[in-house]
Amino acid sequence: MKSRTVLVALGLCFSTSLFANDAKIDITSFRSAGLRTNAAEICGKVTGSTASGFTVAHVTVDEKSGKPGHYYTLVGKDGLFCVAVVTYKGTAIAAVEMLGQELRSEAASLTHEN
Repeated sequence: MKSRTVLVALGLCFSTSLFANDAKIDITSFRSAGLRTNAAEICGKVTGSTASGFTVAHVTVDEKSGKPGHYYTLVGKDGLFCVAVVTYKGTAIAAVEMLGQELRSEAASLTHEN
């Protein structure tokens, strides 16, 4: 009986780690609101999530500066999110927590549109 319980527990851990490896978060755009402003919009997508409740994206701008900015936004059922931010260095990352693991995006750089 104990060995069966251990096997079931190991199977659950293995399937949980497989799900966590399939899930990811990406920043799809990071655009300045204008040439003479520090305001910007950052958007992204979470894939591989089967969360039935709310998923919250944590966006950090200027992470390596002395004063990073932290923003939180809800992820839609389609996996998309956007949030307005203020940035001085023009860098950002996004993260979500799934199954007790934090998933982080690649770093993104601010783009300016004409």
